[in-house]
Amino acid sequence: MASRRIQYEAELPDLAWFQRKLAQLGYVAPQDAELNQATRNVLIAFQTRYRPSKIDGQPDAETAALLDSPMLVRVPNTGTQRP
Repeated sequence: MASRRIQYEAELPDLAWFQRKLAQLGYVAPQDAELNQATRNVLIAFQTRYRPSKIDGQPDAETAALLDSPMLVRVPNTGTQRP
């Protein structure tokens, strides 16, 4: 994951990439390429599960590296958006 993180620190993917990766993992993610509250909520849900040391709902290099990890398992779609 370290090499992926370095790669994403150099060039962070766009928001559509984050939303697409989250949806591929089973999260209910908007596909509008906007950093709105719904997208932040899904990022928070993902970060809570995979990066509890920093839960801020922001698309960053570490979150990108985690999303791009081949070791992640698709989670059941249970409505991960919070009110």
